[in-house]
Amino acid sequence: MSSRKISQTLSICTDRIALTNPELVKSFVASTAFEATNVKRINLGSTNFTYRLFLAKPYGPKEQKTAILKYAAAYLAGEPDVPFSPNRQTYECRALERIPWDIFAVEIGRIQSPSFRIPQLYLEDPEHAVCIMQDVATPPSSVAGWEEETHSARVFFEGTMDLEKKYVISRQIGTVLGLFLGKLHHWGTDIDHSLATRLFKDNDSARTVTIRTTFRDLVPGLKNSKYPLGDVQRGEILHLMQRMEDEVHSHLDTLTMGDFWPGNIVLNFTHNSTELVCVNVIDWEFATMAPAFTDVGHFIGEVFMNNYFEATDDVYINLIEAFLTTYKTCFTVNDTSNILSYAAAHIGCFAPKRVGSLRSKADPQSCISCLKQAMNLMNIPSIRCTRSAVTTFEELIRSMRQQRNGDFA
Repeated sequence: MSSRKISQTLSICTDRIALTNPELVKSFVASTAFEATNVKRINLGSTNFTYRLFLAKPYGPKEQKTAILKYAAAYLAGEPDVPFSPNRQTYECRALERIPWDIFAVEIGRIQSPSFRIPQLYLEDPEHAVCIMQDVATPPSSVAGWEEETHSARVFFEGTMDLEKKYVISRQIGTVLGLFLGKLHHWGTDIDHSLATRLFKDNDSARTVTIRTTFRDLVPGLKNSKYPLGDVQRGEILHLMQRMEDEVHSHLDTLTMGDFWPGNIVLNFTHNSTELVCVNVIDWEFATMAPAFTDVGHFIGEVFMNNYFEATDDVYINLIEAFLTTYKTCFTVNDTSNILSYAAAHIGCFAPKRVGSLRSKADPQSCISCLKQAMNLMNIPSIRCTRSAVTTFEELIRSMRQQRNGDFA
């Protein structure tokens, strides 16, 4: 179905509608193939207004009973003061449709089980900044379970189950994700760099948001969190952030997912929840050409914070260790310092936002402690000359183990 025909199918008026609540969405899809008896907002992400449609009639050959609708406002849904072009929907749809995922899935399946999947795009309506896609979540046993259980991989990582089984599964997840990201970066660099560039180079908004929320917000965020930042270290950080910002603008090396973290991983288990069947990677609005270190650093930063604030065992250490080991088999890593510095910057910007969040155990004191450990990853002279500096992935894993063992104050 063409974009023009799709637009005609879903249009209910000539003006773009701000689909910022479920009732507006329900009216929007009325009398279409995606008419819904119920619409629920999914609040786990902050980029788009995202909804689950409980369909009046099953959709497609597999008779799907639910679908996901995403509406892109001209700003981040969770941070309205951060502008973000609604055209980001175009890049998500391109990512779902134009990257050779079938080849990736076959290659990954030869090496590792469980399987790997990207949601199927059902419909694109650029006129209204809307797309509708496959709901990859496993239906829960109750309607209430849709709120959390079927979205966040953190439910598995931080849930209670047999530790040996949990660690085995977390290593499987890390291996699949390492293979996925390594093959994506390899494809965008060596296999079909020209196609990747044509499709994703113009997603400047994604790079701009990344730069603002990682590099430019770092020093103000540290200051607001009461982190003890001296003038020398502040100058070093500003210099490093400017250099990395310049690289993100100018080094369009490969296709990056742009928002690679456990919150964008959906897991499918068997009905008795004993075996992992599929690992799904969702939310591709940030797909753009950029240095590979942005994806890897983003993932490390999020896993580092989850390990510090939320974990009660070594599950995240098993995850990141398997991920890094496998990623390096698919893609050459020659900028470890940039990866670790990006992770530190990401932690510096986002750890303070966990304080007070209902989804986090972070408090002001643990936040400062986390930031102090994260700054050891930063490639600046005042850190590199200390014994606590983290310069390799092996040292990163060791640092995370020390966090779990309580060796850090």
